[in-house]
Amino acid sequence: MALGLSAMPLRANEMPYAGSTSGFFTDSTTATYLGFTGTTFGSSLTSSGSASLNLGTIAVTQFPNTGTITFGGLFDLTVTFTQPPGTGSSFNPITADVQGKINSADKINQDLKIDFTNDALNPIHITFSDASFGSGMFDFFVNDLTIPHNTVTSGSLTGMITNAVFEPAVVVPPESAPEPATLALLALGLAGLGFSRRRTTLVNALRPRRR
Repeated sequence: MALGLSAMPLRANEMPYAGSTSGFFTDSTTATYLGFTGTTFGSSLTSSGSASLNLGTIAVTQFPNTGTITFGGLFDLTVTFTQPPGTGSSFNPITADVQGKINSADKINQDLKIDFTNDALNPIHITFSDASFGSGMFDFFVNDLTIPHNTVTSGSLTGMITNAVFEPAVVVPPESAPEPATLALLALGLAGLGFSRRRTTLVNALRPRRR
């Protein structure tokens, strides 16, 4: 049975989103002192077409001593959106790759800072289209992260979806076809109507005419 699709008015707040994160540190020394735990996320946008995302946790196992070891390199974060689906198929997720520069940190006076290239001033613009889901666009960015110095702790990595526009696809049922029983009754009715007309014609033919 074929299904038709019809577009509804834009309703950004009805767009569901879901996905997961993974990441790694490019500098081996930094990776010794820092760890990243990815996560999954999912919900629906607010009425303003935005949402705050929890993207995982960066943990500090220990800070290096001043003048001996400093953090550096990059943190590569991959955010995979399973909803909304990518172009053409629900099995084609959208992937956003974001890099964060790790500023030097030590045990005495330098906080750990990760500055992401795609922040609120430079978001990633994502468009999507799927026949069974809908089409639209949104901006995505990752917030910079700061963890105070001289603290063995962790920080939550967060991001934002903003400026979302969503046009959901709506399944329109096809016109209902008559059931076989209905067709059979209709055929019997037409046959009966034809027989009645022939009978009337025959009776009129046999009836004597008045002079």
